Amino acid sequence: MLEDLKNVTSEIFDEVLEEFKSDTSVKEFFKDEKSLDKFANEHKEMLLEYIGTFYDEDKDDQEQCKQFYEAIELPYAIITKYVNLLKIKLKKYFLNKADTYEDKAMVTENIADIFESLVNAISHVHIQKECNSSRLDIRSKFIDYSLFNVHVVWLNKVIDAILSNDMGSFPQINAKNCDFTKMMEYPESLMVCMDIALCNQLDVLHESVHTKAKILYRYFVKEEFTQAYFVFISLMESSHQFFSLLKELYYLTYSDLENSFFKLIDMLSYSDKKQTLTILDIKNIKKLNSIYGERKLDEVLENIKLIVEKYMKKHQENVLAIRAVSSNFYVLHIDTTRKIIQDDLMYILQKAHEIIKEKFPKIDIDFTLASFELDKRVHYQKDELVRIMLYLKEQSKAKDEKIFIFDQDSKNSIRKWLNDKYFNIEYIKKKIDNKQVDIMLQPIYDLQNDKIYAVEALARFKEGRKLLPAGVFIDTVYEIGLITELDILVLDAIMSKKEYILEKKIKVFINSAAQSLASEKYIKHLDRFLSNFSIDNVIIEITEQQALKNLEAIKKFYKKHDVKFAIDDFGSGYSALKTVSDLVEIGLVEVLKIDGALIYNMDKNIQTQKIVHIITQMCETFGIYSLAEFIENKETLDILKRFGTQLAQGFYLSKPLVIEELRAI
Repeated sequence: MLEDLKNVTSEIFDEVLEEFKSDTSVKEFFKDEKSLDKFANEHKEMLLEYIGTFYDEDKDDQEQCKQFYEAIELPYAIITKYVNLLKIKLKKYFLNKADTYEDKAMVTENIADIFESLVNAISHVHIQKECNSSRLDIRSKFIDYSLFNVHVVWLNKVIDAILSNDMGSFPQINAKNCDFTKMMEYPESLMVCMDIALCNQLDVLHESVHTKAKILYRYFVKEEFTQAYFVFISLMESSHQFFSLLKELYYLTYSDLENSFFKLIDMLSYSDKKQTLTILDIKNIKKLNSIYGERKLDEVLENIKLIVEKYMKKHQENVLAIRAVSSNFYVLHIDTTRKIIQDDLMYILQKAHEIIKEKFPKIDIDFTLASFELDKRVHYQKDELVRIMLYLKEQSKAKDEKIFIFDQDSKNSIRKWLNDKYFNIEYIKKKIDNKQVDIMLQPIYDLQNDKIYAVEALARFKEGRKLLPAGVFIDTVYEIGLITELDILVLDAIMSKKEYILEKKIKVFINSAAQSLASEKYIKHLDRFLSNFSIDNVIIEITEQQALKNLEAIKKFYKKHDVKFAIDDFGSGYSALKTVSDLVEIGLVEVLKIDGALIYNMDKNIQTQKIVHIITQMCETFGIYSLAEFIENKETLDILKRFGTQLAQGFYLSKPLVIEELRAI
């Protein structure tokens, strides 16, 4: 039959050739009819040889077949289209000639064997062709960045294994064990991947790429190259989508690097990670610019940048450094000991001095350096941090020493300086007089079902598009006697968002100061507020001390409105158990908020855990809710769940949200 097949193939190939030559997509790959005819004749001759020697033990002609397809530029889809067309026509011809079922089965099997082997060989050749072109396509200016580079290296190993036909060197790694997954926890990666939607998409693509590589490996090992070709194409498409999205994320990050850097610090402030920010500047740079020229100083800075980046790459799991706009360099250490930070920064300065002495011996350069361990109890805005770091830089320059702010007293003094300088009395009066007050809403979760039980309304000053947290102005507001005015503006801000809060079917906690509850002006506003906002949706939050000092006023207000109260800061040392018990008895108290000082670091203090457990049991006895605030890590949350604490609040669960963010939950 093989000889008949060769003869018939010759005739039928001529039929297929006519269709092939008239195909406009084919003509694009040949400069003229002559070159097209030449290719067709060579292809026909090669196919006849391939078919004629298919069942021979000597496979040299099949190797020649591969070499033939390696040499031509026709796309895989066009070649396989006409090879399959030839197969169909041959099969049809012989089936029409066959008389018995056995003959037809043999024809079908022989033709299938020959052409499957042929297409398999063609596929193998084209996978290797695609490999060569793919290696070029994945080059990028971002290739040196961690997330990008780790997958370029991995994909090149995949390509090398295919090109060398060495499946033993194929990198069989699933997405979970890929270095990329580990690097996603590095500061630089966190900074790049702050867009949740895009990063979820990146995770999906990453998983897809590794899954397809695994399937490709299996087909290659079994030498099923036809299936492997399509998997490889799909792998490359997913890889290009992956790299394209990664490029977009890097571009978005590095086009506004300093803002991206401070957004990362802001994001990490809602975790339990310890952050230390360092500013590193050339001392008297303006003077040096005037003496040596900006170009020369830029050259100096670029050399220092290389030193800083080299250091960062060695410690990329907990260090991020950038060349900034508001300073020469910022360095962020995460969960790093003070000694290591100090030693490493001194090492950077030493290397910087060495490179300057070597390359710029005529320029006398010294540095200011200041490190500030962020206070975990304070949420810093970017402008605040920049002000703090520039202030510390000036202190470093004035004292001619390196400054390290790690202890709590020093942090408090920095906070006081910031408040005194930027949140003075006139500033606060102006904000309140102009009603530039808004709120953010921090969710309070029911630990029994992990759903939002309520939100606490937190006062904020409007500063352009930003909202400044109460921590930077509230003490001064109390000192100058404007807390009642602030509390009234908070009520107005809540009312402006009434529709959106009520649609969530949750309660809202409203902080009311003792002075406000004693003020007729505030009570009138609160009366109007409650007439528009169902009392079932409102809880007035007062401190333990306020409950003691304003007991009769609180009882009177409760009797008039039947609104429920939450007692804040319970357990902070005030002897108020009898008072709280009395208030619970008359039905006034619905929630007891356990003092945040007890919750903070509770996971590391057994005695504190015992106190919290007792308070939780007491609330259960009273038939009221226990609420733990200031939760910053999973360990604390797990302990509270074990104790049976009913409500929880803190940055680990959710930061304060603007109303649009709350609606999206």
